[in-house]
Amino acid sequence: LKEQFDNQVGVWKWDPNSDEFEQTSSSGNSIKYVVDCNNENLTFEISEFKSIQHSSEGELPTSLKATMKVNGESVMSQDFSMPVSSDDNLPSSLVNKTSMGCMSISTENSSSSSSASTKFDVSINDSSILSQESKVNGDLDVLNEDELETNPLKSFNQTLSFSNIKLKTTLNIEGKELPSDEDSIIEFLNSNSEIQLVIENEIIANGEFYNDIVTRTEYYYDYYSGDYVYYDVEETELNVRLRFPDDTTQDLDTYFETGFESLETDLEDLFNTFQDKLEDISI
Repeated sequence: LKEQFDNQVGVWKWDPNSDEFEQTSSSGNSIKYVVDCNNENLTFEISEFKSIQHSSEGELPTSLKATMKVNGESVMSQDFSMPVSSDDNLPSSLVNKTSMGCMSISTENSSSSSSASTKFDVSINDSSILSQESKVNGDLDVLNEDELETNPLKSFNQTLSFSNIKLKTTLNIEGKELPSDEDSIIEFLNSNSEIQLVIENEIIANGEFYNDIVTRTEYYYDYYSGDYVYYDVEETELNVRLRFPDDTTQDLDTYFETGFESLETDLEDLFNTFQDKLEDISI
């Protein structure tokens, strides 16, 4: 991969007569494609490409940047980084950010023998409208073992953010064993966790686990009548509900299925703006 990149380093300009990119320069540390058409200038540049020879996976890319510009204005960019040594089973971290006009989407993952974390964010004009951040702590190396004698996990933290709304979850289970029966699991989770719904830095509800009764429809074919027979089956499943200060409750799924018209509007405006920008490019 690195050898192929190095062989293409330089500036490549589109030749409308041959309908091919012609190399006009072989200097520099990047690959740059240039198109001039209809009084518009389009460039696409790939830079900072690095890789390593892994002991078992072969050649792996560890960094890459890419940028697309129209008349000198950036309309899209990509920034990727994955540090890893030649004998690591997994990279210690992975960072990726994609930008399109005023919108950016970024992910970040990191891991070690004692913790692992993930981050995801969607921003408009550097203001986050949707994000998720999770982290788990414990003896993570033993998770690959077939049989676990003790609980290797210590804690789990997660924050989901939707504009100015945050759902925070904390679970502390260091040295505690997960019970086997369903009723004890509910009590265990509620005793060792904290779930908070926060709007504009104010806690408006607390979450709790419970056994929800759900009804699903099943059917079978009756050969005597020649018809399908439908019937309802009730089952219990683990769910989370929000409990508000007035002691009313609402399922978490139901709460997040409604009341997010502003977020939907932001996303629609974002993609309409980006589409208009692409339509303005006459290349």
